[in-house]
Amino acid sequence: MNDALRGETLTKPTRTPLTITLIYACCGVLWVIFSDQIPTFFGSTRMPPLYVEVFAGGFYVLITAAILFFLITRSLSAVEQQQAKQQKIMLNLKERTKELNCLFAISSLGEKRSNSLEAILQGAAELIPPAWQYPEIACARIILDGQEFPTNNFQETIWRQACDILVEGEPGGRVEVYYREERPAADEGPFLKEERRLITAIAEQLSKAIDRRRVETALQESEKRFRLLIENSLTGISIVQDNRVVYQNQEQERLLGPLPRPYILGDLANIHPEDLEKVKQLSHGINSGESRTLQAEFRFYPPAKRDIRLELRWVHCRATSIEYRGQNAVLVNMMDITRSRELEDLLRIQDKMASLGRVAAGIAHEIRNPLSGINIYLNTLERIHGREGSQSRVGQIIRQLKSASNKIESVIRRVMDFSKPSEPKFVTININQPIEEAINLTAVTLRKNGIQLEKNLTDNLPLCLADPNLIEEMVLNLINNAAEAMQSMEGDKQLAVSSSGAMDRILIRVSDSGPGVPLESRTKIFDPFFTTKHEGTGIGLSLSHRIVTDHGGSLQVTTSKWGGAEFVVELPVNKRLTE
Repeated sequence: MNDALRGETLTKPTRTPLTITLIYACCGVLWVIFSDQIPTFFGSTRMPPLYVEVFAGGFYVLITAAILFFLITRSLSAVEQQQAKQQKIMLNLKERTKELNCLFAISSLGEKRSNSLEAILQGAAELIPPAWQYPEIACARIILDGQEFPTNNFQETIWRQACDILVEGEPGGRVEVYYREERPAADEGPFLKEERRLITAIAEQLSKAIDRRRVETALQESEKRFRLLIENSLTGISIVQDNRVVYQNQEQERLLGPLPRPYILGDLANIHPEDLEKVKQLSHGINSGESRTLQAEFRFYPPAKRDIRLELRWVHCRATSIEYRGQNAVLVNMMDITRSRELEDLLRIQDKMASLGRVAAGIAHEIRNPLSGINIYLNTLERIHGREGSQSRVGQIIRQLKSASNKIESVIRRVMDFSKPSEPKFVTININQPIEEAINLTAVTLRKNGIQLEKNLTDNLPLCLADPNLIEEMVLNLINNAAEAMQSMEGDKQLAVSSSGAMDRILIRVSDSGPGVPLESRTKIFDPFFTTKHEGTGIGLSLSHRIVTDHGGSLQVTTSKWGGAEFVVELPVNKRLTE
């Protein structure tokens, strides 16, 4: 713009000498043409040369003066026009500078993290009026979500310019500029078209600032909530980088002590000796990158308390490979399960004590009756001892004593068999063979008791490793248990024995139509000496469960298709527990 002005200013002086030369040339021509007429004009046919020269010189002076006056007047007019143009340009530059300063100041407000959203909006409102054409009568107001941020001199009038503020793509506020007095009409009432562009740019800047600040506020609130959750979590959380703990929450500090402290998976001195290998594998797996997440339960002694046995802690530890601040790290989560382990041990002891109580009660019940009989027989023997003709009676009493003694011995033998079961002798067998043997042994008894037997043994079952004698004993116990449960029943008595294959396991099912096993008794039915029958010993199912467990299988009780009990045995095909 200034270069154009300079070019226009330099062009006019360049043309002035050419104009003067042309004018003088024209005057010379006119002099030649009309020089002969000058004497006649003055009433003389001949004038002295001096007069002619004087006249000619005066003529040229007048012409030159006229030309100079014309040129000076024209130059002054051009300068005034140029000055007016420059003033207008400078005024426009001043206005645009005010607009740019306004936009820059509002942008700076939004970039300061210390400024709240309210401070940004109020500051922007104060910056708007000086950027308009008539700042002395201008005022502004910003509205967002029903909250107003006006300037100190704010006054609503009919001379208004406004633009919506978009929040998340929807109108959420407005920027308003008012003139408190009337001014000459321009592009938009008293407002300029440049001011329309300016208020639109301000609204866009405020929209970006509002969105950014709300996102930042939401992020800060999310971080605050996350930190509260982490710091108050019942799980100990720490971050380990280069075998150094760089962060831990309060629970982790309670478990392992304040920072700085050693990395627990790297400081094996505090780990319980029995869990040392487990922790080494966990640490190696994470550090070597073999697995992204590993977990284990182990015991350790808190720092400075290794010699105090009561301070031994159980933890469930999960280690995960993560990236923290651009570098590889390990996220360690530790949950204190000491109390849970103690309760489990207590419940286990209570269960053992309850089982022991049932065993003791069962043994006492089984031995009490024979012992009572022995005492009665001894008292009788004492009374008839030495009497004549008592020999036959004494022999009978001795036989009864032997019978009672044999019953006691049988009870003791069963208890010993349960406490020290025989070691299974695994051979490769067809599981249907010992099942058939057990069915053949009980077929006559089942028929006499009116029990209908349904046999469904699947052919071509895979061979498995098992002790045929123990499997036969187990199936025999389950069949006898079912027969005893239906002994006092009226109506149809059904019993089914089946075998089948499933994946790498073999299933044996023994079902009956008896009264079944109550839900509350199913967790205790395999305990030794636990029985729901009046004359049962409670040993058969316990031995069956022990046999199945020794084969690496499982024994469960469910409800049969007739509503009675169904015992389901699962045995592995090629794997046993002792391997």
